[in-house]
Amino acid sequence: MKKLRSDYFSFSKKERIAVVVLLTLTGIFLVLPYFFRKDVSPPASIPVPAKDSVLANVIVGKPAPGKLFYFNPNTITAEEWKALGLRNRTVKTILNYREKGGRFRQANDIRKIWGLTPAEAEILLPYVRLSALSSKQEKEIVVVSKPGKLLHNIDVNKATVEEWKTLPGIGEVLANRLVRFREKLGRFNAVEQVGKTYGLSDSVFRQLKPYLHMDTLH
Repeated sequence: MKKLRSDYFSFSKKERIAVVVLLTLTGIFLVLPYFFRKDVSPPASIPVPAKDSVLANVIVGKPAPGKLFYFNPNTITAEEWKALGLRNRTVKTILNYREKGGRFRQANDIRKIWGLTPAEAEILLPYVRLSALSSKQEKEIVVVSKPGKLLHNIDVNKATVEEWKTLPGIGEVLANRLVRFREKLGRFNAVEQVGKTYGLSDSVFRQLKPYLHMDTLH
């Protein structure tokens, strides 16, 4: 250390200034990269819906047509399934399952959907929301009519309990509720009002709606 000091002070004044300037410049060049370095971190993978597959877009980072949303697999429409990223064939499988009386009773049931990969199911699972139904309501949700039963259109303002029961998804309890609800209103002013009957789910109403009509004459 003493030798370094003696060597330093043995330089002339100009030489000492030159050494100080050189050391200063060296320090600046060493520090500059830390100030100008850009902190680039890879974007986090976000599960998003895809045109053909939810999983496909998550993996390759393709832009999705929409966003994931909470849904009830027992009631959402074909278009809503597609918005979640499911393929047309898979959506058709789900609708056929529901039309034949199938129901999703717990979130994990979506793993059983034919054509839905385990990875896609994992992405959708956190968004499944099932409404709790009483045992009586569960019994009322009969999605298809009895084999061989011939379906007829009915006038919502004239149909009896027995006529309501001929429609898909309508049992004794719901048929009576429909008649009582109509009596309470005086009459249905639109077919859509039928869907507001207590205990009548959206999925069942959508199935029986094609068989409903009303006489517009008072």
